[in-house]
Amino acid sequence: MGITAVRLRLDLAAISRLTAGTILAAMSVLFVIGGAAHPTGVGGILFIALGAVGCIVFSTVLLLWVGHVVSRRPLLELTPEGVRRPSRWPLPRSRDALLPWDELASVCAWSQGGGTHRGYQYYLAFLAAGESERPAPGAEILAIKVAGLPGVPAMRWSIPVTAGWNTTVENLTAELKRYRDDLPFADRREGLKRKRRKRFR
Repeated sequence: MGITAVRLRLDLAAISRLTAGTILAAMSVLFVIGGAAHPTGVGGILFIALGAVGCIVFSTVLLLWVGHVVSRRPLLELTPEGVRRPSRWPLPRSRDALLPWDELASVCAWSQGGGTHRGYQYYLAFLAAGESERPAPGAEILAIKVAGLPGVPAMRWSIPVTAGWNTTVENLTAELKRYRDDLPFADRREGLKRKRRKRFR
């Protein structure tokens, strides 16, 4: 059995983020140039300082995002060894996190938000087996969402699902069943138009 990789497509939303990051970085450069015209004044110093901080922050974020897209590094992989979460570019792949199949207790698709202009943010959570009854620090909301499922909730194994994925949660859970047919799965997403599920054979 091969490797199933979840990657980001270069769609309209991704291009919009790239454009916004480029504009913000360019504006920061203009701040520095504007401040350099009056380097001894309070306004000039403030413009230079703000522009310099903006250049560092926005250029770094833009570089990391472009590098991640260009490198085609997956967000998530299903491998014969288990579920792998690749490290962010430019960190080496030796820093990847791996959750072996025999240590994976359950999987849950869940949502957060709703009732606001931003709507829902969806996640796919992989719960590792463990004896602890308490969730990992910062995973209290996740613990409520996955109540009743085996495993210990941890945010590091809760993957944000975006429209830019090259696959869907439904296709990914079908692949999960190929690796672990006995794997408990719960779909607790809100705000979705439900479609009739296909039965796994």
